[in-house]
Amino acid sequence: MEIGFSLGSNQGNRLGYLKAARDGLLLYGDAILVGQSSVYSTDPVDVAVDYADYNFLNAVILIESEASAEEWLVRLGAVEKELGRVRSGERNEPRTVDIDILYAGCCIIDSIDLTVPHPRWRERNFVLAPLAEVRPHLMLPGEPRAVMHVWRSLIAEERVERVIESW
Repeated sequence: MEIGFSLGSNQGNRLGYLKAARDGLLLYGDAILVGQSSVYSTDPVDVAVDYADYNFLNAVILIESEASAEEWLVRLGAVEKELGRVRSGERNEPRTVDIDILYAGCCIIDSIDLTVPHPRWRERNFVLAPLAEVRPHLMLPGEPRAVMHVWRSLIAEERVERVIESW
């Protein structure tokens, strides 16, 4: 099954954290990298005024794996912790790395711990731009339009700029 992950960082060596997150996910023996977007510089979204200048680097990676989305949720939590992610409970605070599961094949999951496809993937340019780059024709469960069409229909309120093609 193909699983799409969104990676983001807005603290420290942001590109280094994205690379380390990707590489950390690939350490699992059943993980095969099948796609990777460019890196995008993006404005923070829905953050406190104190964090408005903490710009993100974002990317999407695609992994082929037989592990379930629930197993991947545990794995990505371990990778985030290893890379210094601290969760204080404050919403959208600065972070070394943030990893989200965007989709897991054609699975639909709505549990206390996990919602797949990601509940806000349609609303976020910082997710849609890199996802449209690597899977423009992908149609996620519950959405009748391809990713590129969802992205084109979204009003671009925040800056999303491709800055690194190969990483």
